[in-house]
Amino acid sequence: MSEHNEIDELLIDHKFLKKAKRKTWIRNIIISIVSFFVLSIAVIYTNAKLLNEISYETLWEEQLLYQIARPNTYITHSQLNDGFLRGELEYNTYKLLGNKPVYSGTYKKDYSLLPLTNGIYGTHNSTLIQINTEPNEESFHFYNKVGQKTMMFYHPDINYGEVATDLMTLEQYRDDARFEVALSFKKGFHFDEINQLLPHEIHSSWYWVDTFSKEGLRDLLEAEPIYDQDGNDTGDFIAHVLTANQVVGFDGINANGNNINIEEMDDAGKIKSLQDLFIKNIQIGLNQKGKYLSTYKTAYETLKDENGNMTPDNISIIGVVVTGDKKAMEALLDLPFVRASSFGVILD
Repeated sequence: MSEHNEIDELLIDHKFLKKAKRKTWIRNIIISIVSFFVLSIAVIYTNAKLLNEISYETLWEEQLLYQIARPNTYITHSQLNDGFLRGELEYNTYKLLGNKPVYSGTYKKDYSLLPLTNGIYGTHNSTLIQINTEPNEESFHFYNKVGQKTMMFYHPDINYGEVATDLMTLEQYRDDARFEVALSFKKGFHFDEINQLLPHEIHSSWYWVDTFSKEGLRDLLEAEPIYDQDGNDTGDFIAHVLTANQVVGFDGINANGNNINIEEMDDAGKIKSLQDLFIKNIQIGLNQKGKYLSTYKTAYETLKDENGNMTPDNISIIGVVVTGDKKAMEALLDLPFVRASSFGVILD
């Protein structure tokens, strides 16, 4: 073979190798692009599927909590905003003053596929705002994020010294004003008892259930130590007054302002009363094991009998929330079993 032919063969081999490398390179790029898109679709689908499950769990947790807490407050217009690995639940709330709904704030809850990131972004959940009623005084009111006064609740077994008596200020308001008021009782009552004691024209929007153990009552009683002028601990305490976000109970009306239809809530004949529905919701919360588990555990430990069962007979009503106009509120004046009255939202 001549030298010239050898050179030609080398050139041909070089061109062949170069062409083969180009094909391999193009093939690898195509494979990479296809793999990227397939993997991206798989990741997006998996992220959406898993976040969808978590988002509805978060929404259900909030809805269930509002069944046993958050007096006279209802969830509406919820929206789920999913992102990558995390999302956000946003929902509006409203209160009912008689038959009139009143907007009560928008709240947001984060949820995530990685639990450790839940607190990083913040929940945007507003805490209550504390405002002193008079300058340089220790008395104060709490307000929610939209500036509405929050009802206060007084446990019958705690000595507070002074308690709210907001009903005594009714003459300051117009006759067509509408009120939300929390009544705290001097002792606990059974459900049927309290409905007989309240004026017949009054229908309770919400019932406050005593879920405080002896330890819980001690925590309320010893909430804040008292110091003398020199900063020394006197050994006395200021008892903790409960806000509407710290009490547990059940609705007397539904989100439309109507009586709750127990038959629609019936579960194989087990739901016979509002108390049964309350017990069922606590049991669901225990089984759910969500972020509010401690609330359900506390209620269960207080309400269970020696056999570990919750029954309506163990439910003690220590307060109610009622709403209505000025005339309806006047019917609540001077009730002997009422210890305190605390206004919430007022439309005047």
